[in-house]
Amino acid sequence: MMPTRFDDGVDKQVEDLRERMRLLQQDRRANIDLLEANKQANENEIRSLKEDNKKLRIRLSNLQKSAVSDADSHLSDVDSLKRLVRQKRNEFDTQKSSSKKLSSKLNKLKSEAVMEDNRPSPEDVELSKQIRKLENRLDKAMMQYNEAQGISSTYEHIVKRLKAERIEFDNQLTALERALESKNR
Repeated sequence: MMPTRFDDGVDKQVEDLRERMRLLQQDRRANIDLLEANKQANENEIRSLKEDNKKLRIRLSNLQKSAVSDADSHLSDVDSLKRLVRQKRNEFDTQKSSSKKLSSKLNKLKSEAVMEDNRPSPEDVELSKQIRKLENRLDKAMMQYNEAQGISSTYEHIVKRLKAERIEFDNQLTALERALESKNR
């Protein structure tokens, strides 16, 4: 069976739809890669802040230990250490707040990425409609083709049987003509 212009047009449409779907997939992958890069940067910054915090706590602990041992002799040092502790606590609180904000932002970006992946774009909806239409048309054409094949095979069987009967009737007719000729003589 030779392809028709309709088949060529459908093939072109299907190829065009595949190309569009491939481009959409590439865009989606690029967005995911960007979000992963942002996530990694945020995780690195959080890790760095935690390390700084740990160092500050150790330093604070050491300062507090030395302050306790020298408390009697260095009352003015205690006041300066208290100020230093308050300052470091304020820095710690600021860093902790910043860490929470970054974690919140990371979670928000993750949820946006998930929502973006789940939300079909208007092009996807339109392409899906076109694909469904083409699939329906293909199904109808396949049903018609199968029906035509069934009818064709039925007619082929009828022709085959008629040919066989023709040969058989020709033989019977010849036999009857001979019998008639032999009776007429």
